[in-house]
Amino acid sequence: MDIISAYGGKASGMKFFMERLQIKQEETMAFGDAHNDLDMIAYAGVGVVMGNGCKELKEIGDYITDSVENEGVVKALKHFQLL
Repeated sequence: MDIISAYGGKASGMKFFMERLQIKQEETMAFGDAHNDLDMIAYAGVGVVMGNGCKELKEIGDYITDSVENEGVVKALKHFQLL
């Protein structure tokens, strides 16, 4: 799901839910592919960039996976042994 705070970017939305749910930053994973995902990928414990993601995102992400069309989310979750 996309979480975008009315008071900031996607990272602000993540922080809000993390505080509410008492989740530590290092326990989070975010997936992104566009410039509007930069703050979220940088903030997440693990930032996963889709294969079709922009260059700037690929430079800061922790892991680059395949595109959404090629099951990139599933591949990344398997890579991190979450599936």
